[in-house]
Amino acid sequence: MKPTAIPLNDEVIGEHELLAHSSDCVLTLDRRGALVAINAAGRKIFSGIKNLSEPLLGRSLLSLLGREEGDRPEQAFASLLAMFYREGGVMLRGTNAAGQPLALQWVATAPLGDEVTLLLKDASLSQPFRSELVALKEQFQVALFSVTDAVIVTDSEGRIETLNPTARSLLKVSAHSAVGVELCQLFTLFDGDSHRPLPCLVTDALRRGRLCNSAENACLFVSGEAPVMISAVASPFRNSQRDIAGCVLVFRDASQSRRVSARMNWQATHDGLTQLPNREHFEAELAREVARAKVGAGGHGLLVIDIYQFRVINDTCGQGAGDALLVCLAEAFSKSLRSQDLLARIGSDEFGVLLRGATLAGTQRVAELLVQAAQQLDFSWQGRAIKVAICVGAMAIDIDTDAEGQALAAATAACEAAKEIGRNRIHLHSNLNSATVERRRNEMHWVSKITAALAEDRLVMYVQPVISVATPGDANHFEVLVRMREGDKIIPPGQFLPAAERYGLMDEIDRTVLLKVIDFIAQTPDSPHSFAVNISGTTISDDSFANFVLSEVENSGINASRLHFEITETAAVGNLRAALKLMNSLKALGCKFYLDDFGSGLSSFAYLKGLPVDYLKIDGSFVKAMTPGSIDFAMVSSINHLAKVMGLKTVAEFVENSDVLALLEEIGVDYAQGYYFAEPAPMLALIKS
Repeated sequence: MKPTAIPLNDEVIGEHELLAHSSDCVLTLDRRGALVAINAAGRKIFSGIKNLSEPLLGRSLLSLLGREEGDRPEQAFASLLAMFYREGGVMLRGTNAAGQPLALQWVATAPLGDEVTLLLKDASLSQPFRSELVALKEQFQVALFSVTDAVIVTDSEGRIETLNPTARSLLKVSAHSAVGVELCQLFTLFDGDSHRPLPCLVTDALRRGRLCNSAENACLFVSGEAPVMISAVASPFRNSQRDIAGCVLVFRDASQSRRVSARMNWQATHDGLTQLPNREHFEAELAREVARAKVGAGGHGLLVIDIYQFRVINDTCGQGAGDALLVCLAEAFSKSLRSQDLLARIGSDEFGVLLRGATLAGTQRVAELLVQAAQQLDFSWQGRAIKVAICVGAMAIDIDTDAEGQALAAATAACEAAKEIGRNRIHLHSNLNSATVERRRNEMHWVSKITAALAEDRLVMYVQPVISVATPGDANHFEVLVRMREGDKIIPPGQFLPAAERYGLMDEIDRTVLLKVIDFIAQTPDSPHSFAVNISGTTISDDSFANFVLSEVENSGINASRLHFEITETAAVGNLRAALKLMNSLKALGCKFYLDDFGSGLSSFAYLKGLPVDYLKIDGSFVKAMTPGSIDFAMVSSINHLAKVMGLKTVAEFVENSDVLALLEEIGVDYAQGYYFAEPAPMLALIKS
């Protein structure tokens, strides 16, 4: 039965989208062999991709093929049509309008009246396609020869077609000698554990038609060569007819990759300086033992060790000395522990010890041994002997221990309590009801609150006036005092600043306060008020703080003489060199300095003459209880007299009544500050007043 013809005129193309969008050439010719209609694929074939506007309709089939038509094109087309019916298929060759060679397989014909529809398959490779294939082949070759893995490509019989340099080196063959050789004849794979031979991966992959992997510990044996630990994968590939056309085999040198992997895993879980496990590894092991203890599998001991005054060693002898001390202590501690115990470095100057199977009493004995090991350590740096001391917090892990974080926090709090007692001290977690440990735990609770307050801009500035004793109505100087807002409550500094000082948050608080004060001064350019910002010992030691202040003052354009700073006597003397550098830098900018709490700290009079301060704040413990003829009165008088000799102004703190104010006026103190004049109030209230 002859097929029904479907001529491809415009109307029919609209109705038969399959013909219009076919990837093969579909065209309709009239009885003279002239083109009546053609689909998009046919237009691309006969015109060329760059000549799609080439007029095609009305031309004969021979003309479309770039061949001579002769005087009788109708007869030439009739001959081609007869050949198709006789042979069942005709290969039409020629060139398209772009000059590219054509080879079209005439596979079907459907006549209808005076017209006939032809289906032609493109059996040629157009030049753009050839170029694209060449480019892809070059890219494949570059990629193949660049990878460090051994890559081998075989045909469907497992014979080598190509292999990269890594594969040639691994199998000890040349590119020329390997081609055509059955791949599995060049090597043998063995199981690395049992040493039994493994089946050929390529043969398996070709037979099964899917990817095949080797065992992870496979050994590659090549005749005359040492075995190599490898991992291998063989993947078959298919041709356009979905038949398996070959296989790609990839070898990776597992011995090197395993060494790299092992090294990276070790580095991720160990401290590079002491070679001990790091905090992450320690916490993971601690979590495992806590979980076992909770189900009654036995208890353990936990120690947190802090190097006493480690920062002083770093500051006075350099970081190299501190690093060397850490290494020596790690070695000394290791000698005092059992093989099942875990010693780790869990902080810059902290070690953790997990004593598996130990009781609280046994844990305390080990802590005593570690303290002795530190005391007996003969450590010196560049000829300078350094006395080593540690503090230890100890606790037992048992069925009541909630989690590793809780255990580590409790041991750390116990260690902090030991530090407050003195060097080479041990504090047991069993004394958890002691006020010291409870205070430390409370401080750690505040750390997250402080961090959140900083992030959410919940630090609030309060001010308290510093009043002239001679003219009590004069209030042009103010001390800035920080508070924390938590919901509707205002938290006083005594509740959160101790935690900030202990856990390294004071520098961020100091900078936040400073920025708010500078912003306030910038909003009140015509005001005579000056503001004193308290700065901590941590900030004093920060070499970048002076430049930070300079930058912010310049950017804001404020009058720097309205910006004052308060540092405590203890902080100044404890960081004397840094304090002098900071004070001189900021005084050059126009800022002034108060020395706070004078008389309560370290060798006050000896250091005072070297500090470039402008105001001396007499410690409130002398002022608030002062009576005529008392020791406190004498102390205040002496400090005031010394300040006047040195050309400094004096400020008395904690003035709470008129009697004390009268005594201060009698002594000649310049300024007074305290609840007698005003309680601290929000700084923003000054704008309204």
